[in-house]
Amino acid sequence: MHGAPSAREIMRAPGRAAFHEAFAQGESPFDTLRPLVLCEMGHDTTEAASAKEALYLLRKNVGFDLVLSDVVMPGINGIEFAKQAISARSNVKIVLVTGDSTVVDDVVASGALALLNPYCFESLNVIISDAIRSH
Repeated sequence: MHGAPSAREIMRAPGRAAFHEAFAQGESPFDTLRPLVLCEMGHDTTEAASAKEALYLLRKNVGFDLVLSDVVMPGINGIEFAKQAISARSNVKIVLVTGDSTVVDDVVASGALALLNPYCFESLNVIISDAIRSH
């Protein structure tokens, strides 16, 4: 089992996710718990209300280590979001959550890591730890 990474910050983008951590709040009860669990794992989180806001935060804040977002979200899909986020900050890691295994190759091609939904918080912690370690 991996220990909690010592992330500076995580961001969660729209739809359901970004990592300092960066984030936007989703609509399911699971999404309500996610920021709390990330804080318990030792992460600082920032939530974004939209992809546009998440990209603004990425361009403005050099402290983000990782962005956690959904593939499906309003306004812009997560794959396009990942491409723009990486373009804005090439050193930030992007994790895209999807329940559709057929888009995993597209997620990886965008430069992001894929996390298949449903997942447990232990899996979330492992992918975050691995992503930040390789940061």
